[in-house]
Order: sequence, then structure tokens, then C-alpha cells
Amino acid sequence: MYTTKHWLLTMLGENVSDGSVDIWQNNIRIARPGGGFNQPTDGDKQAILDDVTADVLTWWNAIRASFHTTTRLLRVKMNPINELGLYDSTTATLQKDLPGTSQAGTATSAPLPSQVAMAATFLTAAQRGLASKGRIFLPGPAAISVDQTRRINEGTRGTVQTATATLLTNLGNWPGFDTTVGNPGQPCVMSDVREGATRAITQVRVGKRFDVQRRRANKYPELAPAGTAV
Repeated sequence: MYTTKHWLLTMLGENVSDGSVDIWQNNIRIARPGGGFNQPTDGDKQAILDDVTADVLTWWNAIRASFHTTTRLLRVKMNPINELGLYDSTTATLQKDLPGTSQAGTATSAPLPSQVAMAATFLTAAQRGLASKGRIFLPGPAAISVDQTRRINEGTRGTVQTATATLLTNLGNWPGFDTTVGNPGQPCVMSDVREGATRAITQVRVGKRFDVQRRRANKYPELAPAGTAV
């Protein structure tokens, strides 16, 4: 069970290849580490969605050069989640659809397989234990992001790390919102194991090694070419 009601930001997009579409999605939880949640007014809802959408677009525009033109950011969602981890039934879904072609990557070098991803790790003040670390997996990058050691090149790694840290900073800033009324909080790592835990994110780290997402590989269809007789 989560320690407090909070907001769930979802960034959703797609990779298109050979007519197949692979969906990618990243979630970031926004909460007040000390607890507390103010039910948003109708005016607050739209303002909150507009604010986080602008933050996400700033992030994506900073990193899109590392992704192929068939990798797209399509949707931003921001919704209250209760302590049981379920959508709050008293608030309508807050969602903004984006024009797919205008939010595509800009790299023309070949895209890496969909199961290859860059991971951004979220660190907190805790070294271990519940909610001490979190992670999001970005969509499969383009070949331009690979260096001669077959790792993430430093230019891409540094850009993604800085842009993601800026995203989290921006997500914790709420211009126009009072600090106690309507302010959704700040990006946190949250755990619903046992009594739960909520910790503010203090650092972002992107490593040099690519990660492999087996769940993405499982969704990537095999074309099953004809075999060769022996």
C-alpha cells in the first residue's frame, strides 16, 4: 500500500518498424513525501496537465536527436492515484495527445532493436531499502548513440542524464500554485510493499551500458523467413 495519494505522470509513445508498432511507456510518481493531497479544482486539473506536458516536451526536445524518426512521443497523462495504487474515481482522466509526426526523433541512422534501451536511474537519500531507487527505460535509441566500445556514447549519455534531471526539477516546480493548496508535490520513488515508502528523488544517473527489455523483445514479432534445406 502506498503511503499517500499522489499523481502518476505517464509518457507514452511508439516505435514503428516494418508496419509493426511497439509501444513504449515511462511513469513518474509525483507526491509530497510527508503526505497530504489536495483534490484539484477543475481549473487546477487543466493547469497541471498543461504544466507537465510543457516539461515533458522540453525533455523530449532535448534528447530526440538520439532517436530514429520512427520513434515518437504521442501522449502525456497525469492522474491522481490512491493509496491502493488505483486511479482516483473522483477525477476524470487528464490526457493530452500530441501530433506524432511533430514529436518524432530526428536521427536518421538505423534504430537499434526495440528491446535495447537506455535506463535512467533515480536515486534518493536512502542507500538501500524500500523506495531507495527507481528507474525508467527510454525507448530504443538510434545507432548514432553507440560508441566504438558498443556502449552509449558520452554525448548521448550526458545529454539524456542532464535532460532527465532537468525534467524532474521542472516537475517539482509549480508556478501559480500555492505551496500548500493544489501543489501536486515533487517526483518521488514510491513503494507499495508492506507499509510502503515515499522518498524524493535527489539525483539521476544514466550509465554507459545499454539495457535489454525482454518484455519489449517478446512483443516484437518474428518474421519467420523460410528455412534453408541441408
